[in-house]
Amino acid sequence: MTPNSYQGQYSFRRIRQNGWSSLVAALLVSAISWAPVSHAARSLRHSHPHSRATIANGVELRVLPIGDSITYGVGNNGCSDSTCNGYRKALYTKLTEHGNTVDFVGSNWSGDFADTDHEGHRGEVISTIQSMASTGISAAPNIILLHAGTNDINRALDVGSAPSRLKTLISAFYEVNPDALVLVCKIVPSRNASATNNLQAFNDAIPDVVDSFSGKNIAMVDMFSDFSTSTDLHDALHPNANGYGKMTDRFYDAILAADSNDMISEPGEAQDPSESCRTEPSWYKIGQVATGPSITYSDGDYVPGFVERGVIAEGACTRAMLHLMDFNGDGLPDYACVDPDTGAVNVHINNPDENGKSQNNWSDLGEVATGKKGRDGTGVMFADLNGDGRDDYVYVDPDNGDVYGWINQWKQNDEWLWQSLGKIAGGVGATNKTLQMVDIDGDGRDDFCLVNLASGEVQGWLNTGTDVVPDYHKLGVIATGATATSGDKVWLGDFTGEGRADYMIVGSGGKTTAFINRLQESSMIPKWSAVVDLAKGPSGAKQAEVRFADMTGDGKVDYLLIDEKTGEIRLWENLGSKGKYQEGEGTFLCDLDGDGTSDYFWLDHEGKGYGFLNTGKGKNEWKSLGNTAKTGGFKREQIRMGVLTHSKRADFIVVDDEKGRAEWWQNLGPDWDYNWSYQGECATGPKNTVETKFGWTFNAKNIRFADLNGDGYDDFLYVNERGAVAMWPNLKENPIAWGEARIVADGVDVAPQDIRFADTNGDGKLDYITVGRTTGRARTWHNLGMNDDDGSIRWNTPLDFAAGPGPVGRSIQITEASLTLAPCLDYIQLF
Repeated sequence: MTPNSYQGQYSFRRIRQNGWSSLVAALLVSAISWAPVSHAARSLRHSHPHSRATIANGVELRVLPIGDSITYGVGNNGCSDSTCNGYRKALYTKLTEHGNTVDFVGSNWSGDFADTDHEGHRGEVISTIQSMASTGISAAPNIILLHAGTNDINRALDVGSAPSRLKTLISAFYEVNPDALVLVCKIVPSRNASATNNLQAFNDAIPDVVDSFSGKNIAMVDMFSDFSTSTDLHDALHPNANGYGKMTDRFYDAILAADSNDMISEPGEAQDPSESCRTEPSWYKIGQVATGPSITYSDGDYVPGFVERGVIAEGACTRAMLHLMDFNGDGLPDYACVDPDTGAVNVHINNPDENGKSQNNWSDLGEVATGKKGRDGTGVMFADLNGDGRDDYVYVDPDNGDVYGWINQWKQNDEWLWQSLGKIAGGVGATNKTLQMVDIDGDGRDDFCLVNLASGEVQGWLNTGTDVVPDYHKLGVIATGATATSGDKVWLGDFTGEGRADYMIVGSGGKTTAFINRLQESSMIPKWSAVVDLAKGPSGAKQAEVRFADMTGDGKVDYLLIDEKTGEIRLWENLGSKGKYQEGEGTFLCDLDGDGTSDYFWLDHEGKGYGFLNTGKGKNEWKSLGNTAKTGGFKREQIRMGVLTHSKRADFIVVDDEKGRAEWWQNLGPDWDYNWSYQGECATGPKNTVETKFGWTFNAKNIRFADLNGDGYDDFLYVNERGAVAMWPNLKENPIAWGEARIVADGVDVAPQDIRFADTNGDGKLDYITVGRTTGRARTWHNLGMNDDDGSIRWNTPLDFAAGPGPVGRSIQITEASLTLAPCLDYIQLF
């Protein structure tokens, strides 16, 4: 039988360096022969002079299984990550029985045996497998098991050049260990009929691929012949247990045959893996890597409570004309009277007491908006359209339901200024009675809600704009109204103080029941709590008199009764407690121990912190550090984690709301059980610089700490409302000092809450990432380094990073440090 006509399952080539005569050792069993594979394999093992003795005189067998999901072990009659053994578990057992030290290598893991490392990358094609497998390749293995090309063929991706790409991958093995044994597979068959011809052509090219590596220890292993698509596959592509058993036997027999021809040598000298990631990443789901620590807790169930405070406004117009709106942005509603014939507005400013509460002290500003002759004043309402804290002017046209907006620009040169936005919504049937504009997702911008007056059902549109003009995203029905009864009045407002509007039903006599707006990880639609008996209603109250507004500045709406004729306001202050936080909130993924992987740090609503070190590196294995941040007394929203020193460990930072002043506690590391040492102020606050130098609106929630210049120390960042970034570089001094502020990114019209910083390409520099709030779609701008002339950062053109749709943006963390020791970041959903 000539080599060209040979159709057996194994083909071994080692062509001598000093000539072209070939040494060929082949298992002479034809795929169409009557002899079963198991018989052939057994015959080979029995002919081996060292059966069950050590392989290659007892050298360490450093084995690299490399490929795609078949190497990972997907299929196998429906495995999970912990049981995806594929061919590897049985092969590991067979090899260890020879007495050799066996070490499977790679950056991935799956299975339930002693050594589950591999470079099987689910869904990947030949070229991307190479870019993702630097850990395994750099380990300089002496045995490489290569089964790759299934996804290239199944997706018909430039099939003609797939063998060339396979050669490139094999060449990468030999660059690290020139003496490695490489076993190259004809890939398993597929049930995908459209791929049959391409698959056959690819497999037919494998012998030539093998022959092209002159002087190398390389062999072909036939995983195609005698492999049944009906009995050996779990699905269209992946083997079942029987199929993986065949792969095990064929790899094992090939290793023994190679040993009989002295083709296995010592492992090479391991190298540091190249820290590179794919330019356009793909993802596979690892699954749950943290169940959530048992210590997590909320602040308990909401406890209602209202206390009468009496009259807080004598009244200046009828109830029909009255609107409670925050005109000056101080967090307290002002008293606005709207002319019913023109829509003109007169405002009385609410002057608070020393505690920031309404005290029946009002300053008459007079007319602040002139309105328009013929405008129906009943269509006027007020809402914060752009998130600047000041309510804007909104008009609902009674004829067609179109909605128009004007931005409140406050007073300039003794004139009240309003920026016309034109029509901001239309075609949804809005009226002044059905439209309520409130913040349902807590981003500071009022959203668009239509309340069905008969059923209490609410439809919602999120205001996802970044400029002054709202950009509405339809959510659909956000509340069914199933518990409302005929004659009830639905109001939307935040009575717990969590920043999101809750659902309130006012019945006869002012009795109010309510539902709390809870977050969901997979949708922006609220998940409503169990019913809360919010208020019994004051004696003699009428349903029409009831309104809700935060008259005390604590973020919670109070209960008001407004006189129909005089507009007098009586206040019952909301002293309700708890019910504000959910257990899953407060999770930080940051590097607590400086080992280059993200750990789990959970903060309660008072700022007490509990740490868990990542010992599983991608598995659900964590070491509890206990309550390492014990002081508390801070709002969770004020806390940041950042690496401020050379320790590489995340420190604890508290940012005040007024100016952004920052204090910090140093992470003391393992010698002090990861406790914290108070170091005092590390930044005076950027408010003045943000407002005067850059001309931006300041909001302390937009302060970040991240290492944008790649020096190992986190810099002080401020992200403005359109995604532009100012950076104060960390000067790496003790005490902490910052360099001159400069704008390092111009922004891409994305809100700060939708921006992340992480290394998407493994070059050690944090990139600029946007995450879709409603879809989870991510895009990245690679950080190309600092510009010497102006200190800004050069960014490349954007690349899609995670396609979406997926989890909503608020439940996604993209980690600066991977959970798995990989050089690339992870895309993580929090529940």
